[in-house]
Amino acid sequence: MSHVHGSLQARRPGQLLGPPAQKRQPTESEGRQARQSAQHKLHDSRIPACAEQGVSQQQDSVSWRVRNLTHEAELCLGRVELRQAQQRYAVLTASTASGNRRVQKLKFELNHVTASAGIEPQSGKTLSDLNEKAKQIHGAAEENLILTQNNHDRLRQEIAVLQPGPALLASSEELRKVHEDLNERQQTASRTRRQAEATERAAEISCQLDTEIEWQSERERQLEATAATVRKFQASPVLKELVAAEEHAEEVPPVVVYVRAKQELVCALEGNRCFSLAEVARLLEARWEVALTSNVGCTENMEKSELALPVELLVKALDEGPGDKCSEVLLAICLDGPAADCMRPSSSRYLLVRPTTASTLRGRAKCKPPSVPSCVELLRALVGLSHSVMLHGTVQKAIQAALQSKLQQVPRGLKATLRTYQVEGFKWLASNAENGIGSLLADDMGLGKTLQTASLLLHLKERNQIGPRRPALVVTPFSVLTSWQNELEKWTPSLSCFLYHGKQRADYMLSRNAQDGLLADVVLTTYGTLQVDSEKLCTAPGPKFACIVLDESQAVKNPNSQTSRAVKEVSSACGSGCVRVALSG
Repeated sequence: MSHVHGSLQARRPGQLLGPPAQKRQPTESEGRQARQSAQHKLHDSRIPACAEQGVSQQQDSVSWRVRNLTHEAELCLGRVELRQAQQRYAVLTASTASGNRRVQKLKFELNHVTASAGIEPQSGKTLSDLNEKAKQIHGAAEENLILTQNNHDRLRQEIAVLQPGPALLASSEELRKVHEDLNERQQTASRTRRQAEATERAAEISCQLDTEIEWQSERERQLEATAATVRKFQASPVLKELVAAEEHAEEVPPVVVYVRAKQELVCALEGNRCFSLAEVARLLEARWEVALTSNVGCTENMEKSELALPVELLVKALDEGPGDKCSEVLLAICLDGPAADCMRPSSSRYLLVRPTTASTLRGRAKCKPPSVPSCVELLRALVGLSHSVMLHGTVQKAIQAALQSKLQQVPRGLKATLRTYQVEGFKWLASNAENGIGSLLADDMGLGKTLQTASLLLHLKERNQIGPRRPALVVTPFSVLTSWQNELEKWTPSLSCFLYHGKQRADYMLSRNAQDGLLADVVLTTYGTLQVDSEKLCTAPGPKFACIVLDESQAVKNPNSQTSRAVKEVSSACGSGCVRVALSG
């Protein structure tokens, strides 16, 4: 069946399942006590009276306040200047650190040069003075070197023309002394040259160091002034909050369909009136809201079902800005009204709205309110299987109350006496059928699954939900086909049965075309026959099935098997109003 796997309520062997499951009652007195206890619990969970303060006040007690923090910061005329000051502060901080490194490097080079050249600091004299003195010494040494070189060259020329004799010997001795003097003066000139170069390099480094120290002092002064400017801007409460918001901002949660109860349903719940699930669905309304994933910024006792923020509030806050749709916006949300008095210290939470998200929110706000989800989707949302639907607490209580087993009376035409747990099982099946959801009855063998199902079929017959125009289809294994026929004839003689098997299938197809339809309330067939004739049963004209019962439903546990596919085809052709029951155990 198309809804057997997706929307069945199941119970384990010997235990009724449904919200909530009940155990088997051995005596009638204990059954009365259990019913009284259930009524007291239902009374205690009712919604408080809403006559004096308005019916919808209980639902609307949560009021949100949404602020466009980006726009508020811009209105303070400080955000642009603050960011500029922060950027300048970062630049100056990096520049100051770099300047400190350069100063240390220049000091190291200066110490190395002075130590290598043996330059000793003298009181009252700078490196420039020492450099000038070294240049003068080097100049004098160069002049002496030139004079000695000229004298040396002259003596060599004179010796070249002398004849051997005393004059030549005297000139040679003089030339030797001049040569020694020349070597000494060359060494002196070389030493004074290195000294002059070293003092000149030291003077250059000293000049660079003085300039860098002056610049560093100016940078430190500007850095302190910029830091004071940043502190001044950050003293603004709005900008303080903006800085904190940028650190703790979260993405906008997804938009969901938020389902709320109408006033009529709230008051009816106060009056302890019983509803079916379909009736509850008609008394609901839905709108687009943002589902908050945590209770940050909320009161300690807020339920998760209340953590929803209307899309219109977010769009209204977004529209407060200058209208630039290409920039990100920070929104601050918090509780407003009486609930805000119970908020924790860190009460606000911040949402970062990106341009694409803002476009999505504006699109949702312009759309019509969403339609109320189907009963199956409501059940999925109740048990947490749907991430696109969110239910208010009142709606959850209403659905849970609708899923309680109603006080259905056992059909009078039933020719059998039900045990206490079988009565409860019948009520559970009838309640699920009324709510439009399927049932999975998983009792052990011999506990009366067939009898409870026969009671349900007779109940549906008395309520005109099945009949010749819309019969019920019971699918069983071939081994128990005749047993089902015999037991229905014994327990529910008012129900007419037709055995759809073998050659009788042709009679069924002919009777479907008749104006009065089948002269039977229940059609019995097997899984094998259904697998062969599924296409005929789906496409043939005539009445569709109002109820489908699968006995030994483990036969369709494999969703890809041909039997399972055949059952799903027939179930899908019967529509969403078909009552679906699966038996196993």
